[in-house]
Amino acid sequence: MTGFTKGYYITNGTDGKFEAWIAEGETVDVTIMPDAGYQFIGDTLNISGTSIKTAASDKADEVGRYSFVMPKSAGHISAGFIKTEDVVELDDKNTAISEASMKVDDTVIKNGNAKLDIGSVEVKDEERKSIEAVVADAENEEKYEYVDLTLTESVAKNYDASKTVQDTWETKIAEPDGNVAVSLKLKDTFKGFDSLTVVRVHDGKSEVLKSTYDSATNSLAFSTNKFSTYAIVGKTKTEAPKVEPTTAESAPKVEPTTAESATEGTTAKEDDTETKEKQYPANGEAVGTKLSSGKGAKKIDFVVNAKKQVTVKAVAKSAKTVTIPNTLKYKGVTYKVTEIKANAFKNNKKLKKIVIGKNIKKIGKNAFSGCINLKTITIKTTKLTKKNVGKDAFKNINKKATVTVPKSKLKDYTKILNAVGVNGKKQKIKKCK
Repeated sequence: MTGFTKGYYITNGTDGKFEAWIAEGETVDVTIMPDAGYQFIGDTLNISGTSIKTAASDKADEVGRYSFVMPKSAGHISAGFIKTEDVVELDDKNTAISEASMKVDDTVIKNGNAKLDIGSVEVKDEERKSIEAVVADAENEEKYEYVDLTLTESVAKNYDASKTVQDTWETKIAEPDGNVAVSLKLKDTFKGFDSLTVVRVHDGKSEVLKSTYDSATNSLAFSTNKFSTYAIVGKTKTEAPKVEPTTAESAPKVEPTTAESATEGTTAKEDDTETKEKQYPANGEAVGTKLSSGKGAKKIDFVVNAKKQVTVKAVAKSAKTVTIPNTLKYKGVTYKVTEIKANAFKNNKKLKKIVIGKNIKKIGKNAFSGCINLKTITIKTTKLTKKNVGKDAFKNINKKATVTVPKSKLKDYTKILNAVGVNGKKQKIKKCK
């Protein structure tokens, strides 16, 4: 206890000890600071056994400051403290984490307890791009969840063990002098991914943290010494695509060009990606070459449609969740995934969720028509127009379907989607956070 502001101090010149004499009825200010891991028990301040009623300061910058009126009794001042645990609190709006715990280094706080608040947060476009830039193979992600981690040093004003919520002084610690080990038990929406990654965004810089995932408990653990915005990224692996051998029978036909046909030109049909004429053997596989990635329910079939570009041709009939990647890699060549073929997902009764990558610029007619269980659609591309989204592309999908689109495209895409089937009374089109 420090900081007596009233009284007379008498020093014994022989051993340096002192005692304070304070007149009865005087108001005394005193600072009571518990060690780390302890809290001051309310109304336990006393002078030689006489209890003293204290009033805690309501100012945020006066941590541990109390006032009391000096009683008749004089003597030794003492107070009671109790060992307490650090606290983790979850925001009800958080959609990623069901439980959390932490363990702090001895140097993280000096007084009271550490408190970790975990809440939902809306990230800006610049932060989102920064996060995606540091995640390897970000084009294959299936889910991003953003949370805010706030660390504070919490000192109770008058700790009462019978209360679940204490009145406290809170001091934020953005960069503690030590590490905090954080363990997060994730909700079921994060089950089934091939890998989970933790990305920290602090002072404008994004970096991937070393983390450990326990699939048995669906828990993610990592250590950090900076507190701000975090992203949890669930990803699936993209296996090297297979190339079906091209035989004389299956090879795309190239019609000889005559003077007459040259003047007329060639009009490619929406479904005719396998028979386009131009080939680029030196810059990737030939147009019409079939590629595939993944196995089982994760298999996606593609076909090369132009120089270093592919079309999504079909997916496994058993697929419930499909992410159309931004790119596809094969033999050192990266292909942009630019189209979804007409009828590609038509009448797929298993499909419940689809993520459409940022390079898609064309969706064929009836692409998702009849997918009656398709309830969650995320569109990341900003390249769609009225002309390149085919008729009835989303006709007869789930009656309660929700389509999430880029913030800048909400108005335009609402009109486009309404025209191709997303127009039910309970269907929603909303912008991404």
